[in-house]
Amino acid sequence: MDSGEGKVATLYCISEKIDFATEREINLDKIDDEIKQLKRAVQRIASATEHEAEDYEARIFLYSQDETTSYQLTDTSTGKAVKMVQDLGENYKLEYVESQEAHEERTEFMKDKFNDIQTITKEEEKVVPGEDEVEEYKKQQSEHIELNTHLITPSESTVAANALERYPDCMKFDLATDPMSADSTDHDVLSSTVLAGPCSFYDATKHQDFKLTKDGAVTPTYINYSTLSKPLPHEKDQILYKIKLLKEGGFKSLDEEMLSKQRGVVSDVLKQLFNVMREGKSVVGMSLPVRIFEPRSTLERIVDYWCFAPVFLNRACETKDHMERLRLTVAFAMSGLYVSASQRKPFNPILGETYEGSFPDGSRIYCEHTSHHPPISNFLIIGKDNSYTFWGSYEFIVKIKGNTLHGIQKGTCNLRFNDDGQHIKYTMPKIKLGGIVFGDRIVNWSGQFNAHDVTNNVKAHVSIGPEKKGGLFKKQKGKTDDLTGFIYTPDAKDFIGKDPAPSGKQLEDMSGSWLSNLKIGDETYWDIERDVPSRHLPDEIPLPSDVRYREDVIWLLRGNEKFSQSWKIRLEVQQRWDRKNRLGK
Repeated sequence: MDSGEGKVATLYCISEKIDFATEREINLDKIDDEIKQLKRAVQRIASATEHEAEDYEARIFLYSQDETTSYQLTDTSTGKAVKMVQDLGENYKLEYVESQEAHEERTEFMKDKFNDIQTITKEEEKVVPGEDEVEEYKKQQSEHIELNTHLITPSESTVAANALERYPDCMKFDLATDPMSADSTDHDVLSSTVLAGPCSFYDATKHQDFKLTKDGAVTPTYINYSTLSKPLPHEKDQILYKIKLLKEGGFKSLDEEMLSKQRGVVSDVLKQLFNVMREGKSVVGMSLPVRIFEPRSTLERIVDYWCFAPVFLNRACETKDHMERLRLTVAFAMSGLYVSASQRKPFNPILGETYEGSFPDGSRIYCEHTSHHPPISNFLIIGKDNSYTFWGSYEFIVKIKGNTLHGIQKGTCNLRFNDDGQHIKYTMPKIKLGGIVFGDRIVNWSGQFNAHDVTNNVKAHVSIGPEKKGGLFKKQKGKTDDLTGFIYTPDAKDFIGKDPAPSGKQLEDMSGSWLSNLKIGDETYWDIERDVPSRHLPDEIPLPSDVRYREDVIWLLRGNEKFSQSWKIRLEVQQRWDRKNRLGK
């Protein structure tokens, strides 16, 4: 394609191992300089990574804008591709992700999509390709198929491909929100005979035991966007609804309707266990009752943690002061804790499930569930005007100790400011839900929050809970929701030894509560009465693997717990069947 400065093409670097890729529009007149710059960046990243270089094998391709030109430039090794985005300039963006397994599946499905190729451009000269050249071109093109303009993620390719095959128009606004039959009397039902919707994770042809004739849970129409885009609560009193703040810290739930639904879950699970053992069935077929769930997936729920990104991260991008950016990053992380302290359980994501959305300031949100066992989800936020990149992954761990449930988000959050590359990373504290079997339902965050400005080697440490005093009989000082900590420069003893703890020169103190405020030095950085969260909205036209197409979530949102439970079991059966086939068992 011609432009004012000459012919333009797109340069891609794809790394399967870390499931990332980069894209950049370049001027072909300066292609030598562009490739040299790319190779230098690859070398820097490979040398900087903490892993072995062979773990990050990458393929680098050049495509013309009309996608009639394809060159594989080099085979090399890269570090984390997100770092490459920063090294190669602000025009880079996350475009497409694909694991080796997904690549093989997509290649098979898409191999016939390029039969209409007439010419292949090589070194800017059009020639009529031979048979071998066409096959090579098909192979290379199939390694970079975009099902929409933003993101293709690992593992979901089977879902997306099947959806496209069954329903070619699946990438459209308000897909399948009306019944298939014009004379249908129930607007919530897509069809009484079709076993799954166009974007379903469920493959009814593989599971005959769960046909509609057995439980009557019909296929729902999808939720229209006007319903999906209803704003989430943003006022403090809306978020902290039906709760009582406790003088000792944390809060107690006063939502009797919710609590009554959750009571008896333990006995229900024990009954299921007894029945499956009596009948000689596998315990993996047990399923939690949907009455304890909220009609959202975990992928949507985790975005609640980051609802203050437009408040604090945008402010951080406006300053060049690296210490101030670290302070604002801590405020960003701490301020979202009260928003995400919901007591209703979200639906566990399905492998390959995705969520795409945005904040009102234009920041883009991408989430995907990338591992079934252990359950791991990856996420990415591209800040307003590409001002920052926020990415990472969580492994979701639940532990029950007595009458208390501990929820752990194991993983590291990374934040990079794209103007100068400052990199800050941090880890999340744990959430505690007391009274899961008997007594009051008490909610609190606990543990530690640790942040590290990798660029400047400055750290921030926050402990949640009362300040511990020495001595056997001395009382603890403070409340269980208190925040206490400091910003410091670490020394050689930092987090070393049997009882790892922060060590170094303290620069500023931090204090507050995750239910009210955060003070750093003499300034209050976050105040629950002053600062309002910015809630996310889903994309209008998402990938076919989006959470909104889950039948169990749809039926629960519409208040039909019976159908929701049936579909939840179907999807769980599908997941186990998929996993068995992946492992070749």
